[in-house]
Amino acid sequence: MPLPLRHNRSSEATHDGILSSIASILSFIRPDHITNSAEIAKMAAKVDQELGSKDLTPIQRDSYKIQKGWLKGNVAAIELVPFPGYGGIGALKPNTSYITFYSVVQHPFSRGSIHIKSSDPLAPPQIDPKYFSKSIDLDMLVHSVKFADKLSKTEPLASLIASRLEPGPNVTSDAAIADYIKANLASIHHPIGSVSLAPKQLGGVVDVNLKVYGTANVRVVDASIIPLHIGAHTQRTVYGIAEKAVKIIKGGSN
Repeated sequence: MPLPLRHNRSSEATHDGILSSIASILSFIRPDHITNSAEIAKMAAKVDQELGSKDLTPIQRDSYKIQKGWLKGNVAAIELVPFPGYGGIGALKPNTSYITFYSVVQHPFSRGSIHIKSSDPLAPPQIDPKYFSKSIDLDMLVHSVKFADKLSKTEPLASLIASRLEPGPNVTSDAAIADYIKANLASIHHPIGSVSLAPKQLGGVVDVNLKVYGTANVRVVDASIIPLHIGAHTQRTVYGIAEKAVKIIKGGSN
């Protein structure tokens, strides 16, 4: 019997094991699965309008071109993570079971910044994530919250859920959902791109050998070199970057 099937039957019998946790059924979802083509076109038009009023760096211009193409293609925009517990901001009730749907933007259009603010190398930098500086990120999350609500009302899950706690059942309009999101947004631990790997003329910071331009012996080997967010958790990619760095250094590449 194949191992996944064996795990599945064991979980059904014992209610234990990896498949008994809903966190193992997360999904990466395309825009056309959470909204319609007219809404996607409207979001894309707003992106063009917002970007047209900004002075973009060459690397930003190229990355936005790629991202706008993804809106029309077979590329996931949202990760939906069902969590077996309470992940809200209110008070827990004793002897009560909870499920939380985390909605995560996979390819945010908003671009933050990070700068040194002191000559002290141990001083923390000035970080501004600029959340929702591009409205499409908020729009995507609004659609994903509505999609998660639809899932919660679909059997067999619907029979297991007594009521929606956060946002409350009276929060139904796009504007109200957006207000809730803006009040409760949090990062989900996958920041990238502060020292992008890209040609120097585009604004890149490190070259293909992971070396910082203008230095002789400074390499960067972490997620900060990824120039555009990937549609996945970053751990394996960072492991791959580290393995690449080992080969480069052992091979004596400049």
